[in-house]
Amino acid sequence: MISFVLQFVPLLRCVRLVMLALFLAFIPAAAYPQTVALLNPEKAAHSETISKTLGTSLEKNNIRVLDFSLGAAVFFSKDFKNPFNLTTSEARNLGNGIGCNFFVLVRSGLQRRSSFERKEYYESFVALYVVNSQTGRLRSWIFKKFEKETPQLSKTFLDKYIEETAVKLVLESIRRSVEGVRNTAATRAVVSDENDPGKTGKPPLPYRRLKPKYTDLAALYDIEATVDIEVEINEKGEVSKTDIVRWAGYGLDESVIKTVKEMQWRPGETNGKAFPMRILLRYNFKNIETEE
Repeated sequence: MISFVLQFVPLLRCVRLVMLALFLAFIPAAAYPQTVALLNPEKAAHSETISKTLGTSLEKNNIRVLDFSLGAAVFFSKDFKNPFNLTTSEARNLGNGIGCNFFVLVRSGLQRRSSFERKEYYESFVALYVVNSQTGRLRSWIFKKFEKETPQLSKTFLDKYIEETAVKLVLESIRRSVEGVRNTAATRAVVSDENDPGKTGKPPLPYRRLKPKYTDLAALYDIEATVDIEVEINEKGEVSKTDIVRWAGYGLDESVIKTVKEMQWRPGETNGKAFPMRILLRYNFKNIETEE
């Protein structure tokens, strides 16, 4: 089941000039190691083991890993309804409360499955949400699963993946995020709002609304989530930029972006003239098969 909500947001609004980001743009990466918090929202024993493995490897790569209990205390005080489906605002507040540059949400599991194609088998999986505390954005969503004949064998393969591959992916995500912030910091400027259409403008509307796909991976794990996306529509009715402001993983974010870009849009208007605007779209995803 997918529901759709559209909300108008003025495009030309003031953007705050962040002096700290400008300062950091000229400091070498080695001058201050990044601080990372590893969080286990489901309090699962295997997720805790994965967190410790990640933490040890990250520290060997000049990453400061915060004390697990400190991060957990702040995280659980927030009482999130769905900790794997945060808005960028919630994620920023969480990261700032913990006092870290990045945080990683760890979700893992081991379950018995069966299918028509094969007999009973055991599936282990891990999902890592790498989040930038400064922006609240999901920098990368890392997922891997293994299907083996015994639970121990499946778990062994997953543990090996964490040690040999997942750590590298997390490090690469952090590196790309840091470089991206520094590359854009020096070009930030204050945008004038003198032509802000405000409440008098007509927001952009799609000529025909399309539904983003509820991905097979989301269905497999019975994911219920909401994806919010800010979309900039120019005066020609073209999508000029998209920004996920509530993320979910499992391919749902990418599904929403793809669908929005495929839509044909009527541009926003102010005083009878086409005007570039930003809108907020909300898509709610739910596995309807579990309701039947």
